[in-house]
Amino acid sequence: MRRGGLRRLIGIASAVAVAYAFVIRPWMLRWGSTAEERARPLPGDDLEPDATYVTTRAVTIKAPTESIWPWLVQMGQDRAGFYTHNWVERLLQSGIPDTSVIRPEWQYLEAGDLMRTNRDIGGKPMGWPVAAVDPGRSLVVSSRRMPAGCYAFVIDPIDSETSRLIVRDRARWKWWEWPFVALIYEPLHAYMETGLISGIRRRAEAAVGEQNDRGVSGSRVDSGTGGEERSAGKDPVTPYLTPMHDWRGFDAVPQAPDAAFGAEAANHPAFRPSSLSRERGQ
Repeated sequence: MRRGGLRRLIGIASAVAVAYAFVIRPWMLRWGSTAEERARPLPGDDLEPDATYVTTRAVTIKAPTESIWPWLVQMGQDRAGFYTHNWVERLLQSGIPDTSVIRPEWQYLEAGDLMRTNRDIGGKPMGWPVAAVDPGRSLVVSSRRMPAGCYAFVIDPIDSETSRLIVRDRARWKWWEWPFVALIYEPLHAYMETGLISGIRRRAEAAVGEQNDRGVSGSRVDSGTGGEERSAGKDPVTPYLTPMHDWRGFDAVPQAPDAAFGAEAANHPAFRPSSLSRERGQ
């Protein structure tokens, strides 16, 4: 009986191992991405040409690129957070917020900045140095350890109303680190990164839906100063949320919406809490 039970246990363990190796793990590594996206070069690939670990994950977002970029550029522990499973971040006591609103003072990021990923530990800031920023198009950050590598966030337009968000990780793991990678890092990182991607999709699509409901992209925009009618082309905020705008060159010092974008910007839907933030009581 004991031998039979042992055989069954070995059989179950073997089946789980095979399922993980040939079904679950490949799905985690390429979640949502196409074969073309996995094969094509992306920004940041040159930073880790000898990577021993590469993942490419992606999602289709029903929003133009200019409605996705503001969510990407404001990520960070001391900014908007990472839009993912906040219960894990709270469990780790990382101090990462869970934000569902665009803040203009967080729209400035350039190579050399630090995207914070945790609270200070031992008085030292924790985070990823920003390696490259192509406003409206891509953001690349690097990691010094556990693992050493880089993360690229790329927005690809499909048409004027739809985009693809592609996230690629390139890392170097030593052979003796692979048990940790397989048992802990890989499942947890896949869970958190797919949560990040999905979180950006939900927020961008919700914001676009609210803008459409309020007529921001239509023929009228409520300026908040008596309901004055304006054409969509004169929208006071949207021009500053386009891929053509260089955030670094707009203003050297981040300011509040009414100072940096004009008094009308404070009433623009892009800077109002979305229904997601209202649901969470923010």
